[in-house]
Amino acid sequence: MRDDEANVVVHGDGLITAEDAVAARRLASRAGRWRLVASPPTLLMLHREYEPGGDPGRVALAGDIGACGGLLDIINLIKASSWTGALSVTARNTRRTIYFRNGEVRTASSNLAEDRLGQILYRFGIITRQQMDQALAKVGPGSKMGQVLVQMGAVTAPDLYRWVTRQVEEIFYALLLVREGEFYFERDGKEPAGANLALPTQSLLLEGCRRMDELSYFRAKLKSSGVVLSRREDAKPPPELSRVQHELLELVDGHRTLAELARLSHLGEFEATHAAFGLLQAGLIEVLEGPPRREAGGAEATRADLEKVVEAANWLLHAAYDAIAARGEGDRYREDLHTYLGTLGEFGVLFESVRCAADGGLPSGQLVDRVLAASREEPLALLLQGLDEVVRFAIFTADLAPDAEQQMRTRIAEVVSQTGATPSRATP
Repeated sequence: MRDDEANVVVHGDGLITAEDAVAARRLASRAGRWRLVASPPTLLMLHREYEPGGDPGRVALAGDIGACGGLLDIINLIKASSWTGALSVTARNTRRTIYFRNGEVRTASSNLAEDRLGQILYRFGIITRQQMDQALAKVGPGSKMGQVLVQMGAVTAPDLYRWVTRQVEEIFYALLLVREGEFYFERDGKEPAGANLALPTQSLLLEGCRRMDELSYFRAKLKSSGVVLSRREDAKPPPELSRVQHELLELVDGHRTLAELARLSHLGEFEATHAAFGLLQAGLIEVLEGPPRREAGGAEATRADLEKVVEAANWLLHAAYDAIAARGEGDRYREDLHTYLGTLGEFGVLFESVRCAADGGLPSGQLVDRVLAASREEPLALLLQGLDEVVRFAIFTADLAPDAEQQMRTRIAEVVSQTGATPSRATP
């Protein structure tokens, strides 16, 4: 993977300085006179003034994205022109990059947690949360997630190749769904390490278009992967039901979310949504209006469960802090969050003397101690409502994308579902 983390700072007086050593080296290699080119507010473009024998520059295309599918023409052009290079798409603090060789997709990279190999394997039900956490603890400079999972026996080498390919496909499809952001295409012969795939761009575009069309249609009934589906007892499956729909129907129990069904069926979110929509159309299942109800006297959340809930919320709090710290306002945000925690009225007892960590997260052990001290009967419900207040503040302050909030809530729903407990108050 190429190093795309080099950062520079544009100061109020117009001076530009390198924020890290990588940026300094890159700027030093481009010493000379440059012309500032008009560009979108979140994209800075420079063009080297002509020097005989000099490098004319490598950015072939750049601009902003104003609608879902806005990159279709750009990718078609890269394909038709047989270009080699990297197409990067940025939106707020997110970035996805597709690498091409002669117009065909070679590999992809992303700085989003949801696009990492471990997360994709988990979402498709190939590995468990425990296996993913164990592998993450072993990943280091000399070992990648895929290699660690093979060594653990969680996947085989052939499986790894297939799922790395799926990872690239999923990043490609996600890139097509970006509604707002900026893009730039760098023409060069450089490829990141491991760019040994060869995926047909035209086939990916066709599948991506199908997903865009169908997903917008599905979302009219299935708002997100966090919805809970229930089987209608009076409905009988018709003979024309597909094998995939039959298998998904068997997993619907009135408690599982669509995300859980996608994982258990190994279908992934899109195909599971597709199958679930067909079951809805056939009148075999329905979407529950509220959270699933469990029988009274069900399981109670343990201390470990409560800490997992806090860590699920911390995933979003870390993302919020990263976004704010990138604007140079991290210290002020932590102070603002501490002040806000002291204004939460009925939930103030949870956050008294609690301060966020350097990465913007909440100390799970300390917070759970206060929750258990405040409510022995319904600690889970109290914790969920308190965290909801905090994450709403973080989302607003960091201006996070809506999908970040949905991911966090899906994570929390998974933890709550595993406890078997039923909080009497609404969950985040």
